[in-house]
Amino acid sequence: MKYFLSLALIFSGSHAFANEGIPHNWIKAGSFPSGYAVSIKSSGMYQNQRGVVLRSTETLPSFVGTESSRKYKNRLDIARKSKKIGSQPFVTLMQTILADKYRGHRVLFSGYLRVRNTAGKASLWMRVDGPDGRVMGFDNLMKKQALSGNSSWQKKTVVMDIPSEAATINLGILLSGAGTVETSDLKFKIVEKNVPVTAKTENDYYPRSPMNLNFK
Repeated sequence: MKYFLSLALIFSGSHAFANEGIPHNWIKAGSFPSGYAVSIKSSGMYQNQRGVVLRSTETLPSFVGTESSRKYKNRLDIARKSKKIGSQPFVTLMQTILADKYRGHRVLFSGYLRVRNTAGKASLWMRVDGPDGRVMGFDNLMKKQALSGNSSWQKKTVVMDIPSEAATINLGILLSGAGTVETSDLKFKIVEKNVPVTAKTENDYYPRSPMNLNFK
């Protein structure tokens, strides 16, 4: 799903939805956030803990993109002109933190997810950005751990190294297409280097010193 690479742009233009039950310090964003509702459940989630629910609330257009808010006047126009836009609609509940105390460490973001009548996919995601806004690492688990249809509670985990040049860490819950995802028991912590990463960051693609200079 190449369109998820556009998250870096979409999240920078997120909007506030004052009348919803969006948890404090979280932001609702995505390519079509108005087509989804957010609510908090005080109990009854994983192991009867608190949690959050992302749910589509209307018939979603087949495709939307960042240009839709500028070019088309309303959701009906978006649906009619969907072939000229970019990707399946999606929403995220996310937050951004400074990378300062995590630089040079390996971090883990995990939580328990359950989906109901989900035609699209749901997952956790994490992205690391540099000081100039460039994406230094990104994983949305879509090819490895995403949920669809109906499921029981399942633990999902993103693990990434935070480069020394990192500026911010972005993380959240993602739902593409129609359906419902419930999320509970989120964790974010530094882990040991023996915990496998789920995606490489920019610094991981290059060795720290020249290699194989004698051509063996």
